[in-house]
Amino acid sequence: MDTSEVIAALALGSIPVSVVIARWQMRAPLRVERARWLADARHTSYGLFQKALAQFRRSLLASEVVLEELNDAMHDLHNAAHVVSQVGPNEVGRLAEGIMRRYEDTTREVGNEISRGLLPTPEARAEAWAAQAPLRVKLDKAIQRVYDRHWG
Repeated sequence: MDTSEVIAALALGSIPVSVVIARWQMRAPLRVERARWLADARHTSYGLFQKALAQFRRSLLASEVVLEELNDAMHDLHNAAHVVSQVGPNEVGRLAEGIMRRYEDTTREVGNEISRGLLPTPEARAEAWAAQAPLRVKLDKAIQRVYDRHWG
C-alpha cells in the first residue's frame, strides 16, 4: 500500500466523523429554533386563554346575562383551553382544561335556569366565578414557572 492509498483510506474513514459533526452542528440551531417557537406558541396560547377567560367573566357577570353571548364566550374558552393543552406543558394544559370544564358546567346551569324562565342572580353568578379562583391562581403560578424556566 503506497502513501496515496493510505491517505485515501484515512480520508474515507474521516467522512463519517465529519458528517456526524455536521449533523450535530445543524441540530443545535434547530433545537434553539424549536425552543423559541415553543416559547412563542406557549406565550400566545396563554394570552389567548386569559383573553377568553376575561370575556367569559364579562359575559357571566354582566348585569343581564345574554345566553348567546355566554355560550360564545364559553366556546372561545373551550377552544383556547385546547390550544394551551397542545403546547403544554402538561400541568398548564390540565389546569386550563379543568377551569374550562368547570365553567362549562356553570354555563349549562345558567342556561338551564334561563330555559325555565328564571334569571340567575348576580350573587349566584359571582359565586360561580369566584369558586374557581383557586384553580385560576394555580394556573397563573404554573404559567409563571414556565416563563421562569424559559426566560429566568
